[in-house]
Amino acid sequence: GRGPHFTGLVGKHEFDLQLNGQRFIVNEPLELKLTVSGGGALENMEAPSLLKHPDIEEFESNGDLKIQNADQATKIFEYTFLPKAPLTLPATSIPLTYFDPDSMKYVAVNLTLGEIIVGGTAQASTKKEDRKSEKEAKQDSSQKILERPLTLAGPVFTKLSSWRDYIGGVNLLLASLALLLALSFFFKKVSLPQFSKSNIPQTFKKGKFQTSEFTKWLEPLIARTGKSPLRVIRESDLSEKTKTYFEALLKETDAKQFSYLKGTPRFEYQASSFKELDDYIKSVKNEDTQQPS
Repeated sequence: GRGPHFTGLVGKHEFDLQLNGQRFIVNEPLELKLTVSGGGALENMEAPSLLKHPDIEEFESNGDLKIQNADQATKIFEYTFLPKAPLTLPATSIPLTYFDPDSMKYVAVNLTLGEIIVGGTAQASTKKEDRKSEKEAKQDSSQKILERPLTLAGPVFTKLSSWRDYIGGVNLLLASLALLLALSFFFKKVSLPQFSKSNIPQTFKKGKFQTSEFTKWLEPLIARTGKSPLRVIRESDLSEKTKTYFEALLKETDAKQFSYLKGTPRFEYQASSFKELDDYIKSVKNEDTQQPS
């Protein structure tokens, strides 16, 4: 039978699987590239499942079809994953099958995926329940302050003549002022933070571009959208000039990693583009902070 790994292709096809490295750190993009060539209906082929792990987040894959002639075409699938915790995946074999009309049999092709090692530390928990508990604790603290009984500065004397009749009113006024000051200080302390300081990594300003550092910088956008860094840039509200700059930078870096050539990609630090992206990240942080849990 065709089995669970049938690709839907008929006729002989060639498969090639590439990984952009073997060692990674937590939150560093892990990218797979599957190339399929042959004469079958590649336009109907969907991206097969290649990597599943509870500590690895998978982003949406995309396929690019290139037709050489009526009998030959190539389809390239690109996968992006984001490891969320340290782990070690042993080398494994991934089976894919196609139907051979000459032998009238299903032929299996085993793709080798080498060992994957992810180092670093797991990301701190940012679950909604944790944020809710923190907010409730602050509300409880505020409620306790409001419920504290008023302690007047002195006893209230009644049935006294002259200025002593006003001692009670003066004490009440002083207690009210003290309470207002305490409340203003409290709400000032718990007011929502505003992110204004520049957070652009210093390595970029020094002319060194690292994908892992860039991904860490984009973490607020990645966490909100669940998409890869390249897709986050494409679908952002940045200007077209800034989008083009970062897309070209990411693609050139990826191409350098896939080529396994020595050296580092060409990188020209454009202060205006980095400042625009930094402002965009800060605006997203402020929006997320102001939204109720």
